Amino acid sequence: MDYDRIAACAPARKSQPESQPDEPAGPQKYRPVIQVNNRGLHEVTRDALAALAASTDPPELFIRGDRIVRLSVVPVSRADLRRCMARAATFVRRRAKGDPIVFPPMAVVDGVMAIKNEWPFPSLEADSEQAEQERRHRNERIVLDFIAAGGTVRLDLDSIKKLAKRLGMPLADLDRVIDNLVWRSAAYADGAVLRLLPQPEQVESRLM
Repeated sequence: MDYDRIAACAPARKSQPESQPDEPAGPQKYRPVIQVNNRGLHEVTRDALAALAASTDPPELFIRGDRIVRLSVVPVSRADLRRCMARAATFVRRRAKGDPIVFPPMAVVDGVMAIKNEWPFPSLEADSEQAEQERRHRNERIVLDFIAAGGTVRLDLDSIKKLAKRLGMPLADLDRVIDNLVWRSAAYADGAVLRLLPQPEQVESRLM
């Protein structure tokens, strides 16, 4: 077989610049071009942040506390953020003989991570707070249903440990439920046993 003839007839592969960042899979979207030379760092940083905000639809980056995180609540590293920036915009150096594509400068990556009060990403704090509140209400309902069914909540440590295991609830959560019920005057300690006050409608209204 004439391999030289086959090779000569094969279409030539287009070469890519060495500095070309990895392209995202799937259909290509418009990406803004960000010039990185002959400009102030603050200008390039804000352009990069704006490109990140515009590219995360559906959202890929979020805020939790003072960190940029992914949906899995894993903090984004400098390398991860740099890859996101490379997908969000095309970074170039302006030159008289052409504008070569470059990787996002690490100084710009650090600049984006530094201006926390300007991050435009959605926050996960409200969702996590709501989930925590729902978990507490669910735990209180479990304890209230247990007592309403004739169960006894003894307040010594060994009994609380056994009850937590029986209810499938972490010990700290059960201890918090007991403290909350007593603090809200929905229950009281009769000797070594937790007793509910005779106002079930008040307890239920607090749990809505």
